[in-house]
Amino acid sequence: MSDHNDGGGVCVEFAVEDNGPGIGQEDQARIFEPYAQARKGPAQVKGGTGLGLAISKDIVTKGHGGTIRVESELEHGTRFVMHVCFPTGGARAGQVRSCS
Repeated sequence: MSDHNDGGGVCVEFAVEDNGPGIGQEDQARIFEPYAQARKGPAQVKGGTGLGLAISKDIVTKGHGGTIRVESELEHGTRFVMHVCFPTGGARAGQVRSCS
């Protein structure tokens, strides 16, 4: 996790990672789409709907003007990185620039 002040608020970058089976390149391009899932894996066996990452992306990008990305390699786990800016002091949400 890292943070910095952009003059109108505080920007935070944080990551969540695991040491699971990883996500292939072809699946990484679509996993943030509603109902998309990586190829057959434990989530499908347990009944996942493929909505979690789509909702997460909307919250981060549309709700907070941030960014979210996936870093993964098969057999080496997955890392999701989010970057969001929050207003501080007298700044209002609309005064904090979008993350780039």
